[in-house]
Amino acid sequence: MFESKISKSKDVPLWHKILCAFVSLCLVVSLNPHLALALDGVSDEANAGGSAAEVTQNDQSATESSNNEPTEAGTPQASESEASQETAGNVDDSSEAVQLSGDSVNEANSSNPSVSLQDDAVTIKTSIPVKPGETTSTQYYAVGDKISTYTTDSSKNEITADKLTYQWKSCATKSGTYTDIEGATNQILDIDASLQGKYLRCLVSVKGGTSTYTASVRQPIAAEGSFAISSVTLDKSGELAIGDTITATATAASGDVSADSHVTWSWYYGSYSSAANTKIEGQTGRTLTITSDMGLNGKYIKATANGGLGDTSSSIIGPVNVPGAVELYKIEVAGSAKVGSKLTATAYKENSYTKISSGDSVTYQWQKSDTKSTSDSAFSDIAGANATTLDVTDDLVGKYIRVKATSNNSVVSTKMKSYYSETSVDPVGPVTIA
Repeated sequence: MFESKISKSKDVPLWHKILCAFVSLCLVVSLNPHLALALDGVSDEANAGGSAAEVTQNDQSATESSNNEPTEAGTPQASESEASQETAGNVDDSSEAVQLSGDSVNEANSSNPSVSLQDDAVTIKTSIPVKPGETTSTQYYAVGDKISTYTTDSSKNEITADKLTYQWKSCATKSGTYTDIEGATNQILDIDASLQGKYLRCLVSVKGGTSTYTASVRQPIAAEGSFAISSVTLDKSGELAIGDTITATATAASGDVSADSHVTWSWYYGSYSSAANTKIEGQTGRTLTITSDMGLNGKYIKATANGGLGDTSSSIIGPVNVPGAVELYKIEVAGSAKVGSKLTATAYKENSYTKISSGDSVTYQWQKSDTKSTSDSAFSDIAGANATTLDVTDDLVGKYIRVKATSNNSVVSTKMKSYYSETSVDPVGPVTIA
């Protein structure tokens, strides 16, 4: 320690003594930091309080600055990338962004580091393994299948099932009101027979948060063992004739499934090679034999097969040509509607005055009704009554009678062509006892 030596001469002025003492004190303080701290401790209390607050604030700022340091890659974590674009068959993959609350995500992140700490969107995708020969656009669900959900954040990181809750729902129609499936609260649902024909949805929620998302299937649940039919082919092409038999073959991913019990068949006809949409009633097998009473003269034909997941159509073939077939204009009935009498049908072609000839190919079907009606739905066929005449018998008492003629087209005696449209004509009857 240095000492300050000041002369005691009486000639030294007082101000000089004070200055020397001050300089000595400054030297001592600068060389001894402990003495400086002691002097700070006896400084003004108000100034000391203000300094402490300033130090605390600076410490906090430093901490925040440290927390905002970039990652090793130099970019912020949890960047907002586009949600996964994978789709799975008949699953509704509409992109509805649902925000996770910060608390929910932080809680999930504590045990799953793949989940972002930010408020990222959640995207749910529902899928099952693609079956052989199928694509994601043709996938389906059937009884016996398992269906599950897959949940990710906006960075495509999976959010595991333990962070989510599930509720599967069903409805008889796609746009109706869905109700909870009792006990179906897991990520994976086993589809049982009670769900056949119904549409399914799964409501997924984030535990501890308010974020939800609903994933839906696009098609109703099919019967167990159902499969998609990829093609239907016919063993004939081009023009057809009365008496021809057509055989259809259905193919699926597994091969020829024509004989499979799950496959249902339908046959259709139409007036054009580009459209055959009218069902041929009663034809539900893989073969079709064309008969004259089907009224298919001049028509085009196709077959459809359904393996439980919708119809698949064949190409359209035809037309059906009948030698001697003509375009019918009208048909009339003459005679008395009394038991024991005879009714006679006369058909006209092309116009109202040209009767058909012996070389024309025309078939007939007599029909009966319980009411005096001109509606086609009111009449049913009289078994075996396929000639141009009908013998009126006891079992027809009280009935009303008409006749139907078929060639390239069909006409009935209860409808008459007019210049502008059709005119209704009453049936013959009621049949009475002679």
